[in-house]
Formats: sequence, C-alpha cells, structure tokens
Amino acid sequence: MTGSLEAEYEDHWKAASVAQIVAAIDRALVGDDVVAAPARVFRPTSDISLRSALLGVLSGDEDSQAEADEWLDNEGVEQTFSRVTGTAVSRVVYCCVSSSMVSGCWGLFEFSLADRGYLFYEPDEGTEDEAALPILGAWEPVDDAAARRACVLAVYARQWRECVLPPAMGEWATGDPGLLRDAVLRALDAEPDAWEDVLGRLEDAPELREPSVETVKEVAAASGAAAERVRDLLPLVAARDEGLEDRLLVGGLSDEERRALVALLVHVISKDPFA
Repeated sequence: MTGSLEAEYEDHWKAASVAQIVAAIDRALVGDDVVAAPARVFRPTSDISLRSALLGVLSGDEDSQAEADEWLDNEGVEQTFSRVTGTAVSRVVYCCVSSSMVSGCWGLFEFSLADRGYLFYEPDEGTEDEAALPILGAWEPVDDAAARRACVLAVYARQWRECVLPPAMGEWATGDPGLLRDAVLRALDAEPDAWEDVLGRLEDAPELREPSVETVKEVAAASGAAAERVRDLLPLVAARDEGLEDRLLVGGLSDEERRALVALLVHVISKDPFA
C-alpha cells in the first residue's frame, strides 16, 4: 500500500494496540480441559474472528466503523490483521480441490500473539466465512508443542465436518503427516460412517492400482503396521471390497489395519496441486 491508502490504513487502527486485540479475542475463549497444566488450551464460547477482533477495538461513530469494514472487504482481513498485529500466519492443514471446473483451497491456519497461539479457519473464496476468518481455538504457552498438538486435535474433532477437513474433503490436504493421521483417526472413531469417505477417496488412487514397494514401506512405517498387512489391504481397498467396508463400518478392523488405512489416505492426499 502506498500514499493515501497507507494513510487511510494507519488512521483506522493507529490508536489500537496489540494488547487490545488480544483482549478482544480472549474474552470469547474459555479453558478446555484437554492438556496437562501448566499448559492450557482454549475454545470459543461465542463467535470470534479476525474481522470482529479488528473491528472490536475501533472507537468512533457508525461511519468510521463502516469505513473500516469496507477497508477490510477491499484490502483483506488476514492481510490487515497481520499488518496491525505484526504477526505471521502459517498453514496447519491446507486442503485443495483441483479436478473440478471450480477449484479452490481452504484450511486451518495459526498465528501467535503475546504468549498464545491461535487457530483460525480460512474457507474457500466466495463462502460465508471468508469475510470473517473465525478463530476456533488457542493454546499457551505458544512454544509448548504438546499444548499446540492438543489444541489442533481438539479443534479438528469439533470442526472437521464444518471445515471440510479430511476425511470430509475429497482430494488434497497437506500438513504435518503424523498430526493429520491422529486427527483423522479421532474423527473416524467418533463417526465410523465417515470411513465411506476414506474408501471413496482411495478407490481411484493410482498408488493402489500398482502399489510400489516404496508406498508399502512408507505406509507401514507411518502406521506401525506390518508391511505384509499393508500389502494385503491395498487390493481390498482398490477393489472396494464389500467385506472390508462392512468390517470398517461396524468396527471390525484391528487397530493395525485402521492405522494403515489412515496412513494410506494421508499418503495419497498429501499434495498441494497449486504449489
């Protein structure tokens, strides 16, 4: 931004502090008992988003609020939030569709302010939440890996269907493979019917039609399953074996087999086609 645009931007938020924005976010969060003290994880008890946090710290009349609202529509909520707070945003789980006429990407993202990390959802372009970027959880201290993991898994378990995350999505998803496998397994434990989504995605995967030694080794190593068990599963998945599907839906597969199938799913979808 240059010239008058830069001046306009500074005028909107020049009196706002990062502490005020943090307070606006944290007022909507409550502790979530999913991690051992002294670390903490938080979930929202009311709607809170990057947009509402930015607008919530502004003073002024309705016209000023409307101008700031219009600024966010034109210049972008995420871009403005990063500039105002001085924080960088990074991907946690990033999903894409590339085969349809209308492609798109969406996912979970993270940022840090003060001593907390926060997760928010960035939907595909043109959807209702695109203009808001809802905040879905937080953790502290920000550099506590166990607290971050617990927060991501808790948010994922609550939001994977609404956010169209694996196993709900159809094509590609990138992120930390181990974290993604654990998140998908939790989702499937809670909703076994979602195994149909897993089998549907794997059915046409080229990796299964002629599985390589490398694919078998990678899936076995990632899941902790025996390579022989992985080799036995692959043709059943490729053929959409009715017996396998029936056992999945009624919880008849072993933990080893379930881990192998989820590892296979993550192996297949872990690509960013627009990278």
